[in-house]
Amino acid sequence: CALPILRTVVVDGGGVEREILPPVSGQAVTPWAMNASGVVVGRAGAYASTAYAGGESPRTCINTAQGTSRAIISSQGVTTDLATWVTSKGLKLPTGAVLVDAYDINDQGSILAVMRASNGTLSQVRLTAKP
Repeated sequence: CALPILRTVVVDGGGVEREILPPVSGQAVTPWAMNASGVVVGRAGAYASTAYAGGESPRTCINTAQGTSRAIISSQGVTTDLATWVTSKGLKLPTGAVLVDAYDINDQGSILAVMRASNGTLSQVRLTAKP
């Protein structure tokens, strides 16, 4: 079944509404946290949803075309894969590791995320912003 991708919107403390666009078209975005500067973290990628059609029983549709979810960071209207952003800041992840979700960010820019190691093990990691 085909489900439309819904718009993802966040509202900052000043009441300003902003759309969070996925880094790849067709992905669903799940924002988890926003700091005082308006930087949003979360995930983008595959999604699951329930669809109803003309009195039918509900069925679950899963979009796996984009693969598994990836952690994202969105700032000033640009959404980026968090691993790409981390690398651009001069940090290195372990070989084969993937950031699959980011669920908190503080006002100093430190991020709490979930990393999947090359062997599939999930770990919570703290990415600490440089002063």
